Amino acid sequence: MKIVICDDEEIQCTLLKSLIEEYSQIHSISIDILEYNDADNLWWDLQNGLYADLLILDIQMNNMSGIELAHKMRDNNMFHQIAFVSGIKEYVFEGYEVNAISYILKPYEKDQLFKIINKAIKEIKVQNDFTIIESGKEVFKIYHDDLIGIEALSHDTILHLKLSNNTNQKEIILKKGINEVFDELKVSSLLRIHRSFAVNMRNCLRITKTECITEGNHGFPIARGNYDMCMQIFIKVNKGE
Repeated sequence: MKIVICDDEEIQCTLLKSLIEEYSQIHSISIDILEYNDADNLWWDLQNGLYADLLILDIQMNNMSGIELAHKMRDNNMFHQIAFVSGIKEYVFEGYEVNAISYILKPYEKDQLFKIINKAIKEIKVQNDFTIIESGKEVFKIYHDDLIGIEALSHDTILHLKLSNNTNQKEIILKKGINEVFDELKVSSLLRIHRSFAVNMRNCLRITKTECITEGNHGFPIARGNYDMCMQIFIKVNKGE
């Protein structure tokens, strides 16, 4: 596992590094830790191929802030996991705009950091789950974490996907019915919300009385009578239960 720390206060970098090393020893996990004191330097390396399983970014830094760096990453289709650190609680909510997995408030608490690393490891495992699906003369490798939802199109099925390090197309049309595709995918968080639609609740952003709004700003209609079920599963999945 590789973790990047970016904080312009050297003392804070040192503290975070020591806590991560403690986690590594306790859990017998090898963790490579890279330290940056400047977000501009980190941004340069990211553009030149640096990849890490988790980036821990200070929100307030001289030159480029952690939030600004995260926006640049997302705008350039860099989907690394990000956690923010800040001494001011109000700044933390900006992290939701760039799909940060969590945040840490200064002064750091060991248990809080350990939970974030646990979550990052869990996300890595989920991101690696995939299903191989055949369609006509083509075979597709569908990563479960990239699946936004599926939609019936006559006798075919559209897979709506988010761009990621694994996926570079937003839609795939399979020459199969939606029932068959739903059964083949075996995605535990994929919920049938309508006769013609199913949504991956991990990639659902909000629910209205009539729609599931997902990554990519897709709106999937909820069948009459399914709202309560959708809300319950949405909460359960996104709480990690």
